[in-house]
Amino acid sequence: MLVSNYNYVISRRRLLQGAGAMWLLSVSQVSLAAVSQVVAVRVWPASSYTRVTVESNRQLQYKQFALSNPER
Repeated sequence: MLVSNYNYVISRRRLLQGAGAMWLLSVSQVSLAAVSQVVAVRVWPASSYTRVTVESNRQLQYKQFALSNPER
């Protein structure tokens, strides 16, 4: 078993970089998205389409688009 008595000293620059990164992550959109929760998902199948409803505790952002080849 190898034991080292090396004392790791963190530099001021490294400490500030880490603190800055943590601060940026805490105020970014990524952290805000983590607060949202899906409350319910409902599916209504029909003969020509399927309706899916997603309910959340916050307003959701979404994009609607059509795909081709095959059309869907």
